[in-house]
Amino acid sequence: MIKKGPNDLTWSGISVINPAIFNSLNGRKGSFEIWDSVLKEQIKNKTVTGEFSQESWIDTGTIDRLELANNIVTDEN
Repeated sequence: MIKKGPNDLTWSGISVINPAIFNSLNGRKGSFEIWDSVLKEQIKNKTVTGEFSQESWIDTGTIDRLELANNIVTDEN
């Protein structure tokens, strides 16, 4: 079941994926949004799993966020 509404969890985007989950795209070409196009259906079918982690995590998807992460690591060491 897909939870509706806000929560305090995130998807890091780090995945080990069997290419077979893309079969539902039926040879579609071009870009697509993996969450809406593939993962929601796989979650509903209970064919994917997730893992909870209590480790520190920071989004490094931008130069500014990467710099922040580097500063945090430097300060901690």
